[in-house]
Amino acid sequence: MLRSDSPGQARWELQRERPALLLWGLMSVQGIIAAGKDPWSGRVAGALRIVREAMRTPRRWRRRGDLRQALTGALQDDCVWTQSKIARDWPHQKHEAPPGVPKIRPGTADESASARAHYGKVG
Repeated sequence: MLRSDSPGQARWELQRERPALLLWGLMSVQGIIAAGKDPWSGRVAGALRIVREAMRTPRRWRRRGDLRQALTGALQDDCVWTQSKIARDWPHQKHEAPPGVPKIRPGTADESASARAHYGKVG
């Protein structure tokens, strides 16, 4: 989220962003606890996505309600893996059928005439 070119400007931006990130984290954890979920199940990236959307479309958020309520949705999924994720979709290789007998047919009269005109005498 830092958009500075110089180290001094980056330090200044970071000093101002750190409290905001802390407040968003506290607001989301407060909402998660109020919803009866585990506070460690919150996602920082999900909270940032919700805040960015709220900043991009403020009119929609005024009608929707409280930002704290939306931040409660920034949770990790409850998916439980039953197998290893390591190389589960690998390798992506083609499985072509082996070549069979070639499909050769004799040329029709029109094809033979066209070939003679184009290539000369065809045996």
